[in-house]
Amino acid sequence: MSPDTPPPLQRVLPISPGRRQGLIEDAKALARGGCFQLILREPHRSRWDLAQALPVLKDLLPGLILHATNVNAWRFAEVHSTGLHLPSHLDPKLWRSRFKGRLGISCHSEDDLQKAEAAGLDYALLSPIFDPVSKPATHPALGPKDASELQRNCAIPIFGLGGIRTSNAGYCQDLYGVASLGYLFGTKTDRRRLSTRVARLLQDLPD
Repeated sequence: MSPDTPPPLQRVLPISPGRRQGLIEDAKALARGGCFQLILREPHRSRWDLAQALPVLKDLLPGLILHATNVNAWRFAEVHSTGLHLPSHLDPKLWRSRFKGRLGISCHSEDDLQKAEAAGLDYALLSPIFDPVSKPATHPALGPKDASELQRNCAIPIFGLGGIRTSNAGYCQDLYGVASLGYLFGTKTDRRRLSTRVARLLQDLPD
């Protein structure tokens, strides 16, 4: 596999917690748990900070995806051959024409998913499946049954986000996978727990 070719998507997709310190140690903990991908959502970090961290992060997590809210995200994604993740308000068709790497988007409805599929995106985050762990709910929870039906009618992989835990991830078996921020990282990252939890989710949702 070429260094520029991302590995296949795993069924667990962590999202970084956006803290000031410990980003590399978080990546190491994910790697120890068998995870090689991460949506890097760090809009507070400077261009210099990201430029220093990205080569190390890409080495630890070859499936790295940069969130479009990061400074210089589009350019960094091209330079380091990472994926790019779009917030829900951006036009997936426009961005598919601009960016040739792995491209995903946040979705909250069937209409959002249809637009992502029509644009030829590589995956979508669908939220919330359950009430979120890391923040108050801004949309009603879809529930795993309705989310699974949306996946059956959608050709691109859907990751369920919002309230995902090891205790309920099994209800999301019919989705391509699950994404997690609050459950994996908590209010203060315990990296031993991070490794254990991501490993358990990967075990419960095997490729």
